[in-house]
Amino acid sequence: MRERRYAFDDGPARYLRSARVGTPGAIVLHGPAGVGKSALAARFGRLFQRAGLRWVPVGETADARTALLRLLAQTRLERREIVTAALDRDEERLVQRMPSQLAPQIWQRSVIVLDAVQPDVGLRLLPVLREAGTAVLITSREKDGWESGQVQLHEVRPLGRKAAEQLATAVATRQRPGRDTDTDARRRRGLVRAAGGIPALLRIAGAMPPEVVKGPGQQVTDPDELVSLALATVPVDTQVLSTVVAQPQVALTTRMVEAMVPAARAPGEMLATLRTLAARELVRETRDEVFEVPSPTGDIARRLTPDGAASAAEATARLRTAAEYSLELATAPLSGKTAPTGSAPPVVFGTGELLQDIDTFMELAVGAPPRQAQSLGRALGTLLSVRGDAHRLVALHWSLNTPATWQALAETACALGSPLRTARLLTEEHNTPETGLDRAAAWYQSGRLSEAMAALDEVPVAAAVDAARHLMLRGAVTCDLGRPREALELLGAAVEAHRSAGFPRGRGWSLFHLARAHLLLGEHQHAGHALRQADQVFNTVGDARGRNWVATEEVRVHLLRGDNEKALSLAQRALTAHHEAGDIRGMGWTCHYLTLVDIQAGHVDEAQVAQWTAGQHFKDCEDELGAAWARHRLVVLAPDHDVTEELGAVLAAFGRTGCAHGVAWTLLELALRSRGPLFAGDMVSAAEKRFLELGDRVGLAWAATIRAKYRLRPRSAAASAWEPAESLLHRLREDEAEFDRSWRPSPEGTSHARIPLRAREVVAPMPPDPSDALAPPVPASHVRLTLLDESPDVHGRRHILLRVVPEPDHPWATGIDERPWLTAVAVPLTHATTEPATALLRPSAKSSEGAEFAFTPNRPGLHRIRFTIALERTGTVLQQIETEIDILETHAASTLAAPHATTARRR
Repeated sequence: MRERRYAFDDGPARYLRSARVGTPGAIVLHGPAGVGKSALAARFGRLFQRAGLRWVPVGETADARTALLRLLAQTRLERREIVTAALDRDEERLVQRMPSQLAPQIWQRSVIVLDAVQPDVGLRLLPVLREAGTAVLITSREKDGWESGQVQLHEVRPLGRKAAEQLATAVATRQRPGRDTDTDARRRRGLVRAAGGIPALLRIAGAMPPEVVKGPGQQVTDPDELVSLALATVPVDTQVLSTVVAQPQVALTTRMVEAMVPAARAPGEMLATLRTLAARELVRETRDEVFEVPSPTGDIARRLTPDGAASAAEATARLRTAAEYSLELATAPLSGKTAPTGSAPPVVFGTGELLQDIDTFMELAVGAPPRQAQSLGRALGTLLSVRGDAHRLVALHWSLNTPATWQALAETACALGSPLRTARLLTEEHNTPETGLDRAAAWYQSGRLSEAMAALDEVPVAAAVDAARHLMLRGAVTCDLGRPREALELLGAAVEAHRSAGFPRGRGWSLFHLARAHLLLGEHQHAGHALRQADQVFNTVGDARGRNWVATEEVRVHLLRGDNEKALSLAQRALTAHHEAGDIRGMGWTCHYLTLVDIQAGHVDEAQVAQWTAGQHFKDCEDELGAAWARHRLVVLAPDHDVTEELGAVLAAFGRTGCAHGVAWTLLELALRSRGPLFAGDMVSAAEKRFLELGDRVGLAWAATIRAKYRLRPRSAAASAWEPAESLLHRLREDEAEFDRSWRPSPEGTSHARIPLRAREVVAPMPPDPSDALAPPVPASHVRLTLLDESPDVHGRRHILLRVVPEPDHPWATGIDERPWLTAVAVPLTHATTEPATALLRPSAKSSEGAEFAFTPNRPGLHRIRFTIALERTGTVLQQIETEIDILETHAASTLAAPHATTARRR
């Protein structure tokens, strides 16, 4: 271990330039506080910026693990192993995984600067960083303790007399351009000597006003007197002064200082005060409105002030209180927790401010009293989990180790692809009433639908937020089981329950699952509307993962619309977004839908690759339901060969997940590949039984098709009596034609025909009582449009009244208090405008409860307007109608054509 000595202004750059950046090594810059170690490291970093520089402010009190996690947080690379190690409380595995996390392809030929490091921390960091092949530069106050680290010591010494005078003069010239004289410089020499060659103190000496220099400045002999004189003569509020300069070396924003100082101030006053302190070099403005107290200044100020430590502690306590209130307020929409109800502190930080200075707020939590540590940890855990900042979340949990931070880790582990491990931990080690819904969510994400439903049955629900989440999870599981109509009811209730509970993020996820249920019913218009609402919610609350999943499901929307190019573009963007977020399960389901895109484009080979990739992702992220569907599809896409054994394994896999929908379709595929009518008949009968249980008439129709091909006796009256909607009928006819073209029975009685993959994507539920063919029609509601004026008003407008009128026996006609609010959206399809664009109304024949629109044509001729009526609470589209108005050249009375439905929906 060799040591070299340099002052701030000479030599080091030449020495550091010869340090062969890009090869593993470590240089330790050591010296007293304020001597310029960090500034020298920054100069070094600028020299080698092309090689890559990463700056990690470790701090004198940080441990090695926290420092490494802060470093990894800059990359947002693979996070799952780190999170699961923390979840298992396996510190050894956590540290062992870190070298591989440093991704040699990114970190090689880079320089890592670890600022303000104690030797014991640095010696634990160095082996990990060396293994990653990085060059390391460390700043430390300590010279001793580095002997075992095989480092090059570099002492940064105070400036010599000449350099010290030059630095002080440069500061004075900058402060008073053209006015700093040789006389001023001579008078300043005493202050320069008192600074002891420390750059931070020399800047204070140079910034001292001439009247102070030639007066009391002549008696200053040491650093303490220099700082004391500067504090006594700076023209700022003493309360602000004592609060700021007593702080340890930490970045403080203007708003943080305002939170620390109890007295209210005029807008901009605090910033002006801090910049006055910066002009006197008592603080540094490191970036816009962010200030830092140099170490020697803060050390001396705390030592000189009798109650300096107490003052700093009080100021920190006020900042912590403001942070607690702000974090609880910011995370209430994310967690469903009640927003703070007490009086707000003078300063409330916004979400952007909290995220920008998240490390500072994390440090506040670590040093907080127990109650505040719990509160801050819960809110910070939620914020970091939703934002996907897994490395900082791990650091927070290792520092606080509270149940709330562990639960945030568990949610993050599920999102990053470890739901099965998390579910087992929640079942075996953390099985408490508080974690019941987390346990159900983990089972659901692992594809174990039976376990998820069983967990939901066991969860005691008391709070409104928990009840809403319970509905959402049950609806999501029900949808994956293949019962979308039942899922719609649950998820519609979940949307409303989340709205009532004041939990926007939960409402967003409920809308997302509601869209999935609509997609399974083939209702792409309803699904698209719900997805747009969900995306808006996720964008508002900052849930990037939610937006990525919306993009994935929008692929299905465009597939149902027949827009394959748009579906492909969306799938590619969603894949990239999921990859950047580390969401393996999201990548799996996106590839799963990409298979259908490739099939629609006629690219069967590419579809097989996409489906195989999906299966690998599902296996990697422990999603057993996804893995079963991937295997099922690969069998369907397989070339002509015997796949009976593989289908048997797929059948068992669906059985383990509890997915009756997958079981039924796999039984149909077995029937299709059976050796003879007898076995085919057994398989078809077993499939029909499950399709009947699910009420899936699409599945029953395909079972009937296979019966006909094998000339088996028809058994399903429900399927044969079914008359599908026109859009679905067209789709089924296309699929059946494709199936007929591929039907080639072999001599052994087997067939290699394929039921198109998309047939499994839509379920057509049966009526409430499919056995009763004479059941009375369900009471409906009707849209009524009335033109209120025969002639236009002075602005050329005509007024249209829209009402939704329920039939006498309809629930909306009999329950006054149960009538929902509806939204009506008016869209002119010709050159015209409507005001308002959206209106609220309730089902009623009364004009007063309808919605009135003003229609203004821009030119004569036949005009069309489309009205979309939806449930206000869920966004579910009930009906679309279009109407026509003939605008004549003269102002003669116009006629209102009869409205006609473009999307028929019965309520």
